[in-house]
Amino acid sequence: MKNITELISSNVSTVDIANTVPAVCISGGIDSTVILHHVIQSFGPDVYTFTATFGNDKDETEKAQRVADYYGTHHIEVSVSKPRMLSMFKYALSYYPFPRFNLWPWLVIESLHANKIVNLFIGEGGDELFGYPDRSFLEGWAGQLDWVWPAWKGACDHYGISLHAPFKEIQKESSPVIEFYLPPNKELLREAYKGILPDFVIGQESTPPSHGFYKMMGMTKKELQIEVCKIWLRQNT
Repeated sequence: MKNITELISSNVSTVDIANTVPAVCISGGIDSTVILHHVIQSFGPDVYTFTATFGNDKDETEKAQRVADYYGTHHIEVSVSKPRMLSMFKYALSYYPFPRFNLWPWLVIESLHANKIVNLFIGEGGDELFGYPDRSFLEGWAGQLDWVWPAWKGACDHYGISLHAPFKEIQKESSPVIEFYLPPNKELLREAYKGILPDFVIGQESTPPSHGFYKMMGMTKKELQIEVCKIWLRQNT
């Protein structure tokens, strides 16, 4: 099997973005920074980065800005608030056959569309593939990516944006997950990118964006699910 960096580099470089400027959604963590590194390596330094901001202590704004500054990207912060989410649910939920509540990526994709971006790269799949404290492939989290993916794909389809997730593609191409997985905090991925990514990324732990999202909504997950079910039912009855 090729080494990790070669696999990801090959996957990114074979994407045809024509003469467009690519974008990467970043959190400041290792997964999205790996993807950003390879996008710049493959397509040049003219890259947009986007970060969802939730305005609380789970926010990753500062870490993402540090990465954007390091790579010199055109960086845009997308403010996600409860009123914006509730408004967005009224049209986004019609894209799904059952209620979904963690749809904050729709607001990021709206911003991409407003900036005429047509190719987006994301780091989804890194947690499941390389191990994370609250999720891993070997502990039954393989299905998490399939659950999260439609939140991104539905919005991109709506706005005509091509979505690329190299970690997701690697899972398809390289079945022996054991060869990748080393719990609990992506040691294999960190080791592979030492000396390639900045040290401040290699050495830090990131909080999944969903943690900031739930806190921003000011509701328990159950309360949010009930509210979204009400909206979805009004649209589909």
